[in-house]
Amino acid sequence: WVNTSDNSLIRSLIKKSPATFRTGIEHLLRGEAIHEHVDENLTFSGLDNNPSIAVWPFLLAAGYVKAAGVHYGEMGAEADLLLPNYEIRGVFRQLVPEWLFPSEEVGQRWQRDFVAALLRKDFSTAEETLRSLLEVVASIHDLAHKPEVFYHGLIIGLTAALLDHPHYDL
Repeated sequence: WVNTSDNSLIRSLIKKSPATFRTGIEHLLRGEAIHEHVDENLTFSGLDNNPSIAVWPFLLAAGYVKAAGVHYGEMGAEADLLLPNYEIRGVFRQLVPEWLFPSEEVGQRWQRDFVAALLRKDFSTAEETLRSLLEVVASIHDLAHKPEVFYHGLIIGLTAALLDHPHYDL
């Protein structure tokens, strides 16, 4: 049944998920249960508003994880989650690394396009390239406390290639 639907919504949630999601997936792939809060009143608007909270309940509702035990506490429902079968384990083994760790070529293309636009002084293309990069790689956790530090590091990383470029002068 995995191949009967488009996984783009799940892919989007996974990309926006916090680093702890990766740890949870590693545990699941080892056959271990993870204990997570699962909001029983999840709405589609909630997926965009807080993907770090929505990812596990959505995966549970979609059948990508199963609840081995449900407990109710002050925060609502909590569950011990497991992968339901080998088919889903295979999906996670194949797709999740692609979603969490995009290929090096994709990152190089973004950097190459960004630097090329800067060298052409095509600032609207540079801005659009940077915007699309941020939509994919930045999360609320990156920007929550000191967004200037995050942006500073990102720009240094993207423009480091300019130091060796023959048309670049300080």
